[in-house]
Parts: sequence; structure tokens; C-alpha cells
Amino acid sequence: MYGIDAPGLLGGAPTPDRVEDLADHHIRVLRAVRPNGPYALGGWSVGGLVAHEMAARLERAGERVELLLFLDGFAPDSGGRPLGSAPQHLAAGLWHQALVALQVGPAGRAVRSVPGVSRVFRAYLRAMLRYRPRPVSCRTVLFKAGLTHRTEARLRASLSALHPGGLTVLPCSGRHWTLLAEPHASALAHQVRRALDDPER
Repeated sequence: MYGIDAPGLLGGAPTPDRVEDLADHHIRVLRAVRPNGPYALGGWSVGGLVAHEMAARLERAGERVELLLFLDGFAPDSGGRPLGSAPQHLAAGLWHQALVALQVGPAGRAVRSVPGVSRVFRAYLRAMLRYRPRPVSCRTVLFKAGLTHRTEARLRASLSALHPGGLTVLPCSGRHWTLLAEPHASALAHQVRRALDDPER
């Protein structure tokens, strides 16, 4: 398993503000280690958009993507329009930009504690609002914090067109900003391992 940092997070070149450019960067890094598939891809939060676009691009290139994992983030179905054209996504993007600018809430704490995060956050939010998700044929598993039966049904209905290869929606403990920290990280790691090991899950 390999984790890929956002370009620009640790200095160097600026972070691209298009999901397509972020996906191209991540694919170059991925293929430097593993030139050909099969691949299993995943991302947390807006990183889920990047993983989704990576899967779409790799599939178009004839590569096999066995699994796409979303960790409390996913690519919404915008009907081919930029996500920012939908009022709910635009409002969410502007709200998170305000939190980063004011350095309040979990996003604000991250900005204060890690150099370069503010710039990366802003670039990712711009990328999110411009992105036009396309369908991917690979199996997809979405881990959602605070999942309810109503939310699960809504996600299945709204995302099915983007995931004709099958979409599984599963709950995970914690919240968006805590699920990758203990005590929740170990439980999530176990769930991810099961998804990787079980081709039918």
C-alpha cells in the first residue's frame, strides 16, 4: 500500500487546482512504483474525488482497477456539470473555504498545525467545485461516518449511475475529521482489509 501526498504540501511545486491534474500527478507517482495494474485505489474526503478520477483515467487507458475505496468522501453525480453548479456543493465549498480562511474548526486547526495545508486546502476546494465526475466500472466501497439508513438509501440512489460495477455503502466509526485517528483508525483498517480481501463485498 502506498500513500501519495498532495503536491505542494511539503513545499516544491504548487498544488494543482483541477482534479484531473491531481489525478495525473498521482498516476505518474503510482506508475513509477507499479507500471501496470490491477490497482486498488482510495481516498479520504476530497481525495476521494482524486481517486475516482484516477480510476476513470486508468480504465480509459485499458488498465484494470479492481476496487475504488471512498473514506467519508465520494464523487457526487452532477449529471456531467461542474460540482460547483449544484447549490449544495457550492455552499459546502464556500463554507470550508471560510473555515480555512478564519482558521476555525477541524480544518482551521489543521491549517494552523501543518505548514502549507492552507494552500493545499484552497486548491483542493477549487478543484472540487470545477470537477465533472464520470462513471467508473470498477467495484466501489464507500465508508461513511455517521451513516443512517436514510443516508445509505440516498447515497445508493444518487451514486448508482456513476458506479455500474457495484457500490457498497458501509458505516464507519468516528467523524469526518477523526476516523483516521485512534480509536477509530484500527476499526477502519480492519474494514478496509475485508474490502480488499473479499471480491464480493
